[in-house]
Amino acid sequence: MEEENRCTLSNAELITKSNEWVSKLARTGGQAWNLRVPVDFNNDPDMLFCEMAKRLKEYDEMETRFCLILDHASMGNMSKPNYTVEAMKSVIDDAQQKHFYELFKSDIETILNAGGTIDDVKKYINDL
Repeated sequence: MEEENRCTLSNAELITKSNEWVSKLARTGGQAWNLRVPVDFNNDPDMLFCEMAKRLKEYDEMETRFCLILDHASMGNMSKPNYTVEAMKSVIDDAQQKHFYELFKSDIETILNAGGTIDDVKKYINDL
């Protein structure tokens, strides 16, 4: 009997056991379905399937939060439908490049507005 009233399986273990149950149920036309008393959170098919649904919901919520952060980090250029790893890298690289360009431009304008010369700009660039 489980000491905890929850599933303690890793994701890999949960997937394996759930797949085993699906195969067993398919082979037996559902006759293999059984429920234990007291409940066994790591082996009862209903508990395994509920745990899978719970984790999938948590994953979906995490993915939604990740997408919101990604959208923010990419200045609105990244949305869930097109977020392959390569697309994420590209959009983030572009956003960072634009951000650093704006900083660089601002620094040079500050130097020139303060009466700086081209030599001051060269020194700034060399010190980067």
